[in-house]
Amino acid sequence: MSKKNVAVIGDALLMLTEKLKQAEVLQLRFDPQLAKRGILRALEWVQQQRPEIEKRYPGFDLPALESLPELCDRTSAVQRAHDALSSVRDGANREMIREAMAWRRKLIPLADTLAANAKISAEVVAHIHSGRGTQDNVSDVLALVEVLAPHAQLVNAACGEDALIEAKKVATATLTRIGKASRDLLAIRAAAALRDRYGTVVFQGHERLRVLVAAMTSMKESEAIVGSLAPRSRKPKVSDAISDEPNQPEPALG
Repeated sequence: MSKKNVAVIGDALLMLTEKLKQAEVLQLRFDPQLAKRGILRALEWVQQQRPEIEKRYPGFDLPALESLPELCDRTSAVQRAHDALSSVRDGANREMIREAMAWRRKLIPLADTLAANAKISAEVVAHIHSGRGTQDNVSDVLALVEVLAPHAQLVNAACGEDALIEAKKVATATLTRIGKASRDLLAIRAAAALRDRYGTVVFQGHERLRVLVAAMTSMKESEAIVGSLAPRSRKPKVSDAISDEPNQPEPALG
């Protein structure tokens, strides 16, 4: 098959991923490269048996399955992008939040002492203590910076030079990062959704090749050539994808 034809078939497979209904999409639970190895072995076997396959099952669309290795690579690429986004997001968030929380722990005892001595508003300090959740706790640092500002010298003596300036900078950056995290999450979810759609079509094509080999040989030989991506699933029946009736239309890949 020419590269141009493979590209056209590949586009057809991509269209199938877009046409999948949400209920049909499977969460990716296999290694796309493991699937690719099984598919390549099956396609090599198919090429050797092609005349007999076309004779026995003329409705079986072999060309559509020949671009599955490329779809496996696309699935792997999207998986890597998803993992990279998740890793960067989680790592950056944890480190920045940890730093902001450290400033909160440093400043709250000073605020408690000053409030107890009526140097700052006890009501404001009590409100800071009532904060719940990560975003509230990071916002508390900004509130502490504001309420402690008249006592900057005392804070600097306890926490280091320009402590309030540094605490404000850290808290502001962390709150900005928390806001960006929600946008990152949308990108991560979009990558996961695309990965799962690609993976679903790969899984379907892989299983159809497995059924084809079983129909032409035996279930045992099919498992040896193609393998299984779902070891606990039931064994495929030839009737799932192939009919012995002549000129039987090909079941849709998706």
